[in-house]
Amino acid sequence: MSTFTSRIVISALAFVLTVISGVLLSRAGAPYNSAIFTVHKLAAVVSLILLAMAVHQRVGVVENQTPVIAAMAVGGLLFLGLIVSGALLAVVDAGFVDLETKMLQAVLRIHQVMPFLALGVTAISISLLVNSRMLSRIGQ
Repeated sequence: MSTFTSRIVISALAFVLTVISGVLLSRAGAPYNSAIFTVHKLAAVVSLILLAMAVHQRVGVVENQTPVIAAMAVGGLLFLGLIVSGALLAVVDAGFVDLETKMLQAVLRIHQVMPFLALGVTAISISLLVNSRMLSRIGQ
């Protein structure tokens, strides 16, 4: 298995762990179990770092980078939204910030939906990276 493939597989497993730990946190409710909360955060960071490393490794060999960069930019914004919404939920849970119920529900819903949007856009980005590289090999 190549380094690129290994990073993608481990990133995907970390993403699944992030989703599972997020569901467990959601079901447990506040106050959150610190062990599950830590696993959730660390798995998300590992997933994002490995994904970024894999993309960085491949983006230099892609000839038509515009669609790849556009998909990665959208994916990056979705991951940024996940980080911001997660941080906001954490500071609300800690009691540092108070939000109206409707606003808190909106932030929670965003944090619940964005992982699946990010997964879809990331899959498209990886597909574009892999297919662009295959097409450039065929053209040589």
